Amino acid sequence: MTAARTSPASRLIHELKSPLTAIKGLASTGSRLYGSLTDEERRQLFALLNEEADRLVRVLGQTASVLLLDAGEFEYDVRVEPLEPLIREAVKLARPADHPAEVEVEAGLAACCDALRLRETVSAALDNASKYSPPGEHISVRALAEEGAAVIQIVDRGPGLYPTDADLAFERCSGVRPPGYEEVPGVGLSLNVARSHLAAIGGSITLTRPPGGPGTMLTLRIPLETPGVEVPGDG
Repeated sequence: MTAARTSPASRLIHELKSPLTAIKGLASTGSRLYGSLTDEERRQLFALLNEEADRLVRVLGQTASVLLLDAGEFEYDVRVEPLEPLIREAVKLARPADHPAEVEVEAGLAACCDALRLRETVSAALDNASKYSPPGEHISVRALAEEGAAVIQIVDRGPGLYPTDADLAFERCSGVRPPGYEEVPGVGLSLNVARSHLAAIGGSITLTRPPGGPGTMLTLRIPLETPGVEVPGDG
């Protein structure tokens, strides 16, 4: 069964209004009750404010990327980059605290990419993996060279999407979700933006079931090298 579709504009408006409404409510409550709150309650209040602000920043960042891509104004700084530090930074950025991340990167692996955009893409993929799998389940990140490309596989052990929804997940604001996770918030732009970023450097992204089990495997393929791109430090 495929998730009900809503218009991109309606979903975007909802995802912008939701954290703003939460921030407004938390700020109002905190201001009114601040004197009667314990130190722990204040810490919890600020933690919730920070969480909702982070959510708003993510939505705004994805929206800005879409607008720049549509206008043909997105610029890439493409060069050969070592992947292990980039991937490990992405894991820290995503902070999947209740989903232990297992990272395995082939020694010396480098690929031709925009480091900032690839880091954002891997981080967004990890964020999705943590949102759509049960707490405590491991997320694995594996990177290796394969047929002239660097392949990054991000695997979670959630229920996974219905096979018919795998391609829809890359559509802008598609709203598809794994069964049981239909109400998880999200504007549905991260995979669409990731596909555009990877296509711009001659790469690709696919979503499938991992071999031998439930879950989702997101596979990024990135060129190992591109003519005219120099490895920093060479020569």
